Amino acid sequence: MIVDDEKLTIKDMLTSEIYAVHTLCHEKGRLIGHKRDERDKSKTLLELEAVLKEWFHKDDLIVSFMDHIHEEKPRYYRDQLGVIKSLFDR
Repeated sequence: MIVDDEKLTIKDMLTSEIYAVHTLCHEKGRLIGHKRDERDKSKTLLELEAVLKEWFHKDDLIVSFMDHIHEEKPRYYRDQLGVIKSLFDR
């Protein structure tokens, strides 16, 4: 991890591969974050679930996997379904 006046860089110390670069904020209490423009908001969560289940022929494994994601990471569930969808998007 390297910190300078303007940014925080996270990189692998062995390979020097950079994993992330974050702009530092010097204002107290200000929340810094990225907008999630890539998030598909055109479908409801139920519609997105239905599409993925249909693609996997309603296999019990995908249903169980999606339920597990929803239980463990409810805040990021839609994003995770979006990642799965992007891998198989037709």
